[in-house]
Amino acid sequence: MYRKRLLHLAQLSAVGCTGFLAGQLCKNKENIVENEITVDGRSLKNRPGLPIFGTVSAATPYTESGPKDRISQIMKYGFPGLDNVRSYEDFVLSYDRRTRVPHWVFEHLTRAHVSKNDQVDRSKCDFKPDESIHPFFR
Repeated sequence: MYRKRLLHLAQLSAVGCTGFLAGQLCKNKENIVENEITVDGRSLKNRPGLPIFGTVSAATPYTESGPKDRISQIMKYGFPGLDNVRSYEDFVLSYDRRTRVPHWVFEHLTRAHVSKNDQVDRSKCDFKPDESIHPFFR
């Protein structure tokens, strides 16, 4: 009696393990197929280029002599999210269409940019909506 139950348990375990291994094998093959790119009849795997582990130096000083377009410097450590990214002259933002406000805004602030300037009067500013965003989402 115990022998029969032990045999059934062994058979069920073998079937379960076989099914699990077959599922893992199919899953791995799907991932391999998704990462392949076909060029001229050859299949190439989509792999990142070298170096695998990049280096980041936080001790690099900011130089004012750089180009006017500072987006590459502002975003040199990457984007926190790629949902509706907008790049402007001095800042980069990710726009939330549902709430009509930014998810996040990146701006490189320096002492010269935030110093008090008596020539600037925000009461005379004329704020306008971004025309590049569809009117439904403004």
